[in-house]
Amino acid sequence: MNVIPMAPDIRWTEAAGGLHGGVFHGPAEMLENVFMKLGIEWDGLSGVVHNYASESDMVVALGDCSRTFKATGKRFTAPFSHAWQFRDGMLIAFQQHTDTVVHRAPMA
Repeated sequence: MNVIPMAPDIRWTEAAGGLHGGVFHGPAEMLENVFMKLGIEWDGLSGVVHNYASESDMVVALGDCSRTFKATGKRFTAPFSHAWQFRDGMLIAFQQHTDTVVHRAPMA
């Protein structure tokens, strides 16, 4: 498993309209408001990158993510694009784009 070092002032943006949508500043906010909730509510989180492009300090990844909502046992798969920005070898910003309606469907 590769670990990407994060800047202490990282800006992490989850898609608006998503279950955990919003902008979070710093690793602690990101952990509390995104990853801890994902771990509590969902099983089988998977992300597969099909293609990526990079230029200068930016990498854009295109792929599909999937997971199962624990409360209903229903699974979804949705396309994503993720933009990753780096400075001095550290991740300073992340931006998620995805179909949040598909993400919410397993909850019904």
